[in-house]
This record gives sequence, structure tokens and C-alpha cells, in this order.
Amino acid sequence: MKVERKSKFYIFLIEILWGILFFALSSIVCVNFFVKSNQYSQETIQKNKAMLIGESVAESMKKYDGNLEGYNKIAENQYMTNIDDYVVQVTSENLELDYMMHHIQISYYENVLIEFDVMSGGN
Repeated sequence: MKVERKSKFYIFLIEILWGILFFALSSIVCVNFFVKSNQYSQETIQKNKAMLIGESVAESMKKYDGNLEGYNKIAENQYMTNIDDYVVQVTSENLELDYMMHHIQISYYENVLIEFDVMSGGN
């Protein structure tokens, strides 16, 4: 009889250990989901802010016919400025009929978030 009690006890112990292992693995997966969701949330916040900055830059360039006052010239037809922690780089190209094409790139700590083109000027 003692042998049967020990074997039942060990079966119970193994069952408990399997339960603990299952819940430990489940908690690891859940924590991983929360960490990933936080990262995606931060990326979304950064991209939204970059879109707002880009919209502001594009509208001011259209309004002032591509005038890049306040931007640092880094090369021929290339300008850069910092807005908060974001870096705005503008590459300008002259087109026909006094139009200008501006390629705008917005980065956040070496990570390019958005790129788009804006046309300004004209007759």
C-alpha cells in the first residue's frame, strides 16, 4: 500500500509541475505581446509626429515658394534642420517653368520615418 501512495503522490507532483510549466510559458508569451505592442505604439507616435512636421514643412514651402530660411545648407540644393528630436532633410531640384521639386525626408534618431515630394513655384 505504501508503494501506491508514493506513486500517486509523484503523479500529483508531476501534474502540478506541468501546470506550473504551462502557466510560465503562457506568461512569457503574454509579456512578449505587451512589449511588442508598446514598441508598435511608440513607432506609431513617432510616425504621427513626423507626419505633422512634414505637413507643416510642405505647407510652408508651398506658401513661400520653396524658401528654406532657417534650414542649414549641407550641400548644393540640400538643406537640413532639427525640429524637436526629428531631423528634416530637404533636397531641392529646379524644374521647367520655375517649378521646384523638394524631396523631404524626416528621421528620428537615424531612423527614417517618412519621405515625400513637394512641388512649389511656377508661373
